[in-house]
Amino acid sequence: MDHATQQQNIAHAQQTSGQQATAENNEELVEVWGDTVSLSALIKSILIGAIFSVSFFYASQLVLTKIVENQTLAHAYSMLCGLVGCLIAGFVCSILFKPKREILESENQSMEWFDLLIEQWEKEGKSIGELDELPEKIVQELKELNLYDAFLAHAQKHQHDEAK
Repeated sequence: MDHATQQQNIAHAQQTSGQQATAENNEELVEVWGDTVSLSALIKSILIGAIFSVSFFYASQLVLTKIVENQTLAHAYSMLCGLVGCLIAGFVCSILFKPKREILESENQSMEWFDLLIEQWEKEGKSIGELDELPEKIVQELKELNLYDAFLAHAQKHQHDEAK
């Protein structure tokens, strides 16, 4: 996703939600590993990760070289402590930098993927079963995911096809 498209998506989200433009919504966005992130949060996360991992490495090396007789083993354990520092840094960054993405879905989203999935199942000789056989809890989950109507439409279409 290029920068212009990202800015258009932000502008569209602001218009549809009726929010005022803020400094947070106008910050520089970059794409990293297929995900769009804030450049400032990315730089801060890299710095936090470097600080935690290097400080854990050197602190553990300082302690372990005095405790462990084999210096190679002390160095290996220090590297392991550096990795622990990376994990802690990731946890800290996940708390500090919450996702800023807003996912907007229209009620009229295409269910074409559902029809293709059903076709594939039927080619493999599988069946989705009957809706009236499902427990109430499953029916409720399908309704929450906006999938119940798609299953109902498929069942009605299947009954109509069998009636012919």
